[in-house]
Amino acid sequence: MFFKAAERSGKLQHLSRIFLTSVLIIAAVAAVFALCACVSDIGTAPISPAPTGNIGIETPDVEPTDIPYEISATYELYYFENRRLEQCVREQLFWEGKIFLGDILSVTKLDLSHCGINDISELAAFKNLVELDLSFNTVQSLEPLTQLKKLKRLTLNNVSASDFTFLSQLSQLCELSVRQCAITDLTPFSSAVSLQTLDISGNAVSDLSPISALSQLINLYADSNAISDLSPISNLSSLETLSLHGNDITAVGTLSSLTDLHYLDLSGNDIDDINPICSLKNLHTLDLSFNAIESCETPLNSTGLLILNLSSNKLTYISVLLSKTRSLQRVILTYNPIDDFSLFFSMKELQFISAVEGTGMDAETLMKLQRAFPDTIFE
Repeated sequence: MFFKAAERSGKLQHLSRIFLTSVLIIAAVAAVFALCACVSDIGTAPISPAPTGNIGIETPDVEPTDIPYEISATYELYYFENRRLEQCVREQLFWEGKIFLGDILSVTKLDLSHCGINDISELAAFKNLVELDLSFNTVQSLEPLTQLKKLKRLTLNNVSASDFTFLSQLSQLCELSVRQCAITDLTPFSSAVSLQTLDISGNAVSDLSPISALSQLINLYADSNAISDLSPISNLSSLETLSLHGNDITAVGTLSSLTDLHYLDLSGNDIDDINPICSLKNLHTLDLSFNAIESCETPLNSTGLLILNLSSNKLTYISVLLSKTRSLQRVILTYNPIDDFSLFFSMKELQFISAVEGTGMDAETLMKLQRAFPDTIFE
């Protein structure tokens, strides 16, 4: 890289002597003779007789200031002040020996989770990072991340920091996970308009209003929070995955506008009326387990539904609800007082049925289903 840059700048016309250490000599010699026809003396420096070495140049025409900064900076030695961070980086990247700034700038992905780091100031030097994981560290300040303008994927699960205002500086960020960070207010997230995937599970969020303008969101995971009102996300029409397990949701009417949903998890809430979401046509997976559903007079309209979990509700019959779901492959109905399973005989794609425990399925019905579906797993 140095020789090509120097050739373009016209500074090697009178190059006469070169010493090589800590580079691949064969490759370097080939480059020298290809680019510098006037070289008359080339060899390894005494300090490194091995076939690797650094490059030393002797020419009257080139001063240190003549070498383009981005080239010279690449070969600057980089010294970490934070020894713990250095150790983690070396282990992650299998680095030994000296570290050059060029090495730092070449890194695009770092997984520093569970590393016992509390200060990430020096990560600001890793300006080409695209993916970073700092999960399970006692990081107090995330401000250095504002320097990482190329970040696209950031994982901060279970970190100690509470200030997420840095997000406004990361215009390319498309995936963010902040699980179990004791977050109560999503206001700092409102500026992360490029986000396509957001995971805020395991926090104490009750208000989704701050993220109502994140129009590019495709995947939203907000399990185990304190959410009851879903109206703020009713206009996020690009959503394909929505997971809201373990919240305080009782009404789901506002979700009927999310027609692109493929995956919907509303398990572990207090929902008793699912009629509004029966109109969603593109669902592949629907989890409504551990709610308070007693009946549904509207058929699920997703003809491509593959996985359905209705366990631990109060359903007594499912014939209307499942009348259009002929493509179902996995059905879980345990712990519902259901006694009519005749509808299953018309579902030719079934691979797994969990409907024995806690239901009204008797031995005779089970045997008939097993004969009808010899390759299907029954539980």
